[in-house]
Amino acid sequence: MTQCDCQELEKLLNRYNTPQQIALRAHIILLADKGNNNREIGRELSISRFMARRWRNRWLELTERLIRCN
Repeated sequence: MTQCDCQELEKLLNRYNTPQQIALRAHIILLADKGNNNREIGRELSISRFMARRWRNRWLELTERLIRCN
């Protein structure tokens, strides 16, 4: 993940008007970028590891599509 991606996700987390679902997804991606596995992310955020995996995979799919388009 690029520095710019991390900064944008951090901005989402720090905004007061960001919906909680979006903030949670951003937090999942940031923790994954730090090297946490799905189980660790699930424990830290009190979510299932399956939910962590889902959003991690969706982020990867999105970034792959963006790379192919450029």
